[in-house]
Amino acid sequence: MSTKTAIIIGGGIAGPLTALALSEIGISCTIYELRDRPATIGGAINLTPNALRILDHFGLLQRALEFGCPCEKIEIFSVATGQKLGDLQMGSTEQYGYNSLRICRKDLQQLLLDAVGKAGVEVHYNKKLVGVKEPEGPEEKFITAIFEDGTSVTGDLLLGCDGIHSAVRSKFVEPSRVPIYTGISSAYGILPTSAITEPIPFESTALNTSCNGSVITSYCNAEKTSIFFAAVLEVSEQQDADGWRVRGKVVDETRTALLRNFESAKLPCISQMTNAVEDLFFYPVFTLDNEGRWYHGPALLIGDAAHAVSFPTLFHITPPVLSI
Repeated sequence: MSTKTAIIIGGGIAGPLTALALSEIGISCTIYELRDRPATIGGAINLTPNALRILDHFGLLQRALEFGCPCEKIEIFSVATGQKLGDLQMGSTEQYGYNSLRICRKDLQQLLLDAVGKAGVEVHYNKKLVGVKEPEGPEEKFITAIFEDGTSVTGDLLLGCDGIHSAVRSKFVEPSRVPIYTGISSAYGILPTSAITEPIPFESTALNTSCNGSVITSYCNAEKTSIFFAAVLEVSEQQDADGWRVRGKVVDETRTALLRNFESAKLPCISQMTNAVEDLFFYPVFTLDNEGRWYHGPALLIGDAAHAVSFPTLFHITPPVLSI
């Protein structure tokens, strides 16, 4: 019996993880990525116990712990009073076997890319999927991915691990199912802990909430020398569907809007963190309708390509309006 082959579109997080899982059961995988290098937009993400269990299975957990900050709970603070309101449990070694982990997405992505390289999985960049040719008739078993550069590749499976704007979905699985921009973007930045002189009340991660909005603040490396700062803002015009970086005037406008909303805050470190963020990144929030296909023939959608996250409930606020 010949070895099965999988064409994986997308070299972010889902693509390399899928390649590791399939390689483990003897399926030969190759990853094709739209960009010319690994993407760096994405901020710091929180990995739940289930995610850490998967990393542990592939022997990657200890390496991930070297990059990220363990997070057993998200502490919730009132911006108006400065008082702690409670905890949102995120992990427990006693209950789940693992804590959760706040880690920069680019570090997690590089860790996974290093792992697939060691597993013999090739990653090809500058590969924009423009078409898919499905098997025709019972004698043809392979599916073909066609790229913008004129090349093509055939395999037993085609896996769309290419996010909310999935080309596999739009070119083949379900072209009519399109992502919808919510008008909301996450504005985030990373700042040095050394820039903060006011007391930092949280152990690892905090949700600082008020009637004017909420801000996530979290250590995002093992040494706790870097802090991830994120708020959700209403942005009328998106510059890039995959996120964009802003500097100068736009950073100042965003900072002014946030400071205005939290000017009476009883948590002085919030204002300091807002002022300490030099570069901001905007990550637009898209939704997909719940009714839709996740596969068609030998093509399967994985991750955000199939079921993008809904509006982030932790930030369910009436945000300041920015026109970027």
